[in-house]
Amino acid sequence: MNEYEKLKENIKTQKEEEFKALKTEINGLEAFFEKYLKIFFESSSSKAERDFNVSSL
Repeated sequence: MNEYEKLKENIKTQKEEEFKALKTEINGLEAFFEKYLKIFFESSSSKAERDFNVSSL
C-alpha cells in the first residue's frame, strides 16, 4: 500500500508541474496576442485618421 501512495503522490506532483508549465505558456501566448492586437488596432486607427482626416478622442 505504501508504494501505491508514493505513486499517487508522484502523479499528483507531476500533474501540478505540468499545469504550472501550461499556465506559463498560456500567459506567454496571451501577452503575444495582446501585443499583436494592440499594434494592429493602433495601425488601423492611425490609417483611418489619416484617410478620413479625423482625430482620435
